[in-house]
Amino acid sequence: MVWLGVSIDDRSDLHVIDRGTMTTQRYPDKVLDPIVRPLLRLWTGHQSLDLNPIENLWDILYGSVQSLHPHPHEFLTVRQALVEEWQALP
Repeated sequence: MVWLGVSIDDRSDLHVIDRGTMTTQRYPDKVLDPIVRPLLRLWTGHQSLDLNPIENLWDILYGSVQSLHPHPHEFLTVRQALVEEWQALP
């Protein structure tokens, strides 16, 4: 699973949660507590002009990774490509 967050003037790091199925038991331990809650404290009061800006970012990120040569196929190379392309976005 890949998780990231955006606000009107900030963004989080891209987080890749390795191995296994994301269940209702794992989600709070792997995503909510360590990633989302700290960001919500930082971003309180920020509002997005787009109701779902993350969809636009996913399209950009997907296109960036798809355009890489050689194209990453294995989990670790895809993971590294996602992180690098996310960090390269303005």
